[in-house]
Amino acid sequence: MSREPEKVYSLNSAIGSLLRSSGAEHERVVQHFKAARDAAARGSDPDSLLSAHLDLAEAYTDQGRASDAHHELAVATGIMPNHFAEHGFKLNRGHGRVKFELGHTLSALRYFEQAARNAVKPEDVVRIACDSAVAQTCIGHASKSLEPLRGALEVLQAAKKAGADSGMPAALHTSLAAEVHFRLA
Repeated sequence: MSREPEKVYSLNSAIGSLLRSSGAEHERVVQHFKAARDAAARGSDPDSLLSAHLDLAEAYTDQGRASDAHHELAVATGIMPNHFAEHGFKLNRGHGRVKFELGHTLSALRYFEQAARNAVKPEDVVRIACDSAVAQTCIGHASKSLEPLRGALEVLQAAKKAGADSGMPAALHTSLAAEVHFRLA
């Protein structure tokens, strides 16, 4: 299996994603994303390598390890993938989340704004609206977050109407809707 880094990457990336979505302990998630990153580094696909760094950075951020996430994002920024557009949202959102955790709220907001321009999937639109709402509230502009949050609710309603065709599992929809309502409150 060590001679097939693409398979090792895919397996560990999938396990890390499953563990994250199931709410498993952060250290197990990080362990699999580290293994995925290391395998992708041995492979030849720059898109897999970038994705692996982004997944690990997100796991570090979720764990409260902003400096480790910052390192992964710095490395990720130097990778030239074949399909950058597919990674732009995650890269900008990741930078924004790290900047926010490090106390650089205005810088975080700029990254969130860029990520919002790159958001395509409904869950990405909703997540970035929530991230931006937190940053806007922290700088005293909570009212600026209302319109994007209302837009996020519309996106969620459209996804719910589309049903299984939207690609958004019911549990994710419920979780994101709760997050938006919490931010609106």
